[in-house]
This record gives sequence, C-alpha cells and structure tokens, in this order.
Amino acid sequence: MTQTITEEEQQYLKDLGLYKGEVDGLWGNLTHVAVIAFQNMNGLYPDGILGTKTRSAIHEHLDNTWKESLVKSRHGFDKWPQESQESLIAFYGRPDPKDPDKFRREFTTTFTPPYKMKLSWDPQVNLRQIRCHILVRDSFERILLNVRDNYSDKEIDEHGFNMYGGCFNIRKMRGGNKLSTHSWGCAVDIDPARNGLKCSWNNAYLSKPECALFVKAFEDEGWYSLGKNRNYDAMHFQACYRT
Repeated sequence: MTQTITEEEQQYLKDLGLYKGEVDGLWGNLTHVAVIAFQNMNGLYPDGILGTKTRSAIHEHLDNTWKESLVKSRHGFDKWPQESQESLIAFYGRPDPKDPDKFRREFTTTFTPPYKMKLSWDPQVNLRQIRCHILVRDSFERILLNVRDNYSDKEIDEHGFNMYGGCFNIRKMRGGNKLSTHSWGCAVDIDPARNGLKCSWNNAYLSKPECALFVKAFEDEGWYSLGKNRNYDAMHFQACYRT
C-alpha cells in the first residue's frame, strides 16, 4: 500500500522530535518510524499506517497546538506544552502508573550531568545519570552546561545547584489525583532543603541574586519555574507552562 503524508503533518512529527528526516512530504522509513512513535504516544495501534484515526489525531493536535500557541506567545513560552494532563499526554505520551517501565523504555533516556551532582536525600551518593523524557534531554543538558560555564565548582556546591531532587518519577501530585509533571520526566527539583514545596520565592535560596544566572539558564530554554512564577515549590522547574 502506497502511503502519503503532507508536509504539515511531517513537520508536526518533526516538531515532536519523532521525525528525523527532511520535511518534503514524501513517505519513507523515517516517516514510518515517526508515525509508529506518534501512535504509541497516543494509544493508537502502532502499525505505522497513516489511516483515518492516526491522521485525525495528528490534525486534532495541530489545531490544539495552534490555539495553545496564542496563549504561549502571551506568556512568553513557545517551546513546551501547557501544563494540563491532556496537553502533556499529547506532547510527551501517556504514562501508566501500573506499568511505569513501559513509558520508561519508550519515552525516556539518560545523560551524564556536566558537573558533579549529588542525591539531595543522600548527599554521599554522586549522581551518575539523569533520566528524563527524550524530548527534553538536549534542552536539559544545555541548561546544566550553561550553569557549569557560568559558575565555578565551588559556587555550584555553595548554591546547591548540584543537589538533585529528582526528575522522572511516575506519581500523583502531592495531595491531588492528577499526575505530577515528574511522571513525564519533564521536570526537575533542585536543592529541596532550601527551596521547599511551601517555600515562597522571596524566602527561597534560589531567589538570591547569586542564583540569577542559574534560574535564567532554565528560562532561556523555556522551562517554567513554579517558585518564580507561582510563589511556591521553589525547587521545581518544568518543561511545560501554567496559565
């Protein structure tokens, strides 16, 4: 069966990080692989066929993306999805708390932090790898590279930029029924001891002038700070925005 795809559809798959080829509107193996990945992300049968259901899902997401872009442009975020369960699932895939390993295998990856990091709950243990969603991996690494280039090892340690509080963890929000953004591996907590869940931004260590370049490294990549933007959970940065 000869399959067809439009450049708009192909570009959308490329924007999701699923399609790795040129946007030319031609069907090939890379397009086939991207369609399967999209189907897996959206609970569709992964046969690689751009049939009615898959094409409808792509165009539904295209319509939602266009609508969301109007909101994002007003809020200064233009790279990551809105923080709603529906938008996160559409962009990052669907985590299943009953089968976390499936999402872990299909949608997450690891990278080595560019400076020494420690587990915040056990500072004697050095963090060897960070596991995050495959779509935020490059952005996350650029953030930490930026931090490394702007601070000395001594400053990184003093300011707690090396205190890793977790990234990928399929779980519900504290005190709620919705999944935490950590469930998609698109959020990270830094130095929880001094930037706690109930800590207002003005009282958080990360609000200090000395930490401005650290916070800016996340902002430059479009990551959203709950502390700075919502005045609580100052440790938390995420690759999705809240309206």
